[in-house]
Amino acid sequence: MTMEAVIAITILASYVIMTCLIYGIPKSLSQSWFSIAHRWIFSVVMIVVSGLLFLTFMDLLPVKWQWIGFLCSAGGMMIGFSPNLDDEMEHSAHMIGAALLGMASQALVFMLCPLALFLWAFALPAIFLFSECKVFWIEMCAGALLCCSIF
Repeated sequence: MTMEAVIAITILASYVIMTCLIYGIPKSLSQSWFSIAHRWIFSVVMIVVSGLLFLTFMDLLPVKWQWIGFLCSAGGMMIGFSPNLDDEMEHSAHMIGAALLGMASQALVFMLCPLALFLWAFALPAIFLFSECKVFWIEMCAGALLCCSIF
């Protein structure tokens, strides 16, 4: 465990908690960009967290698998650099970044703590049965699994 991971997770968790408390639970974390008064905060959070986690991934992974950590961090940075989902070009870059982040993060979970992926068997049915903000809760579960496997 590195201090960079602790700082990154603290920053991201603080953003998510404060945004949800002030504006309510968004449909997805990216949708919070439309709610907050100072939209640049979303971009800064995503870019800083992705950069800090990149350092953690480089420490945790063997050299031949570090490219997966790079893809995970690059996806998060793409989201931070293209937050406006209403703009056609930014929307495309944002979705590519989201796909990279989602797939690479779960590949990292598989590499660091493969048994953690079984939690999806319990989380997904609960999310689809009881939640209105499905994408948000899927993102939170994916992030929680990544955090747990880092530590």
